[in-house]
Amino acid sequence: ESFSLNNSSVIFKAENIIIESRYPHYIFRLAGLIDGNRHPKKFIKSGVIKNSNHYVNIVRGEDAVDAIVLSIINKIPFGIYNVCSPEHPTRKTYYHNYTSAPLYMEGEEGKLIDTSKITNVLNYKYKSIYL
Repeated sequence: ESFSLNNSSVIFKAENIIIESRYPHYIFRLAGLIDGNRHPKKFIKSGVIKNSNHYVNIVRGEDAVDAIVLSIINKIPFGIYNVCSPEHPTRKTYYHNYTSAPLYMEGEEGKLIDTSKITNVLNYKYKSIYL
């Protein structure tokens, strides 16, 4: 579902093997996983936020588990699903909540992950990415 897939990545190749097998399958593409212990704010040591115009594409671990379990319980159609919070603030906006006086290096805009397919099928409401 992305215009800029890395066709040479191991993950892309593994997905293609599954797809080409013609067996019914779910592929869940998880955004960056966060929770109370695993959070990107812990990696801001220098106070420099690179590519601050990039969108934040993350999902709470709890939401990732819920999406997978509910997909199986509700027997949604087989296919590829992106599991990512629908909140997509820029890095600058997001990290502003977690660090004092950061330095922002703008860079390019980055990409958004569209999570509407699984959200619509499950009618799922994600929890906030602001922990």
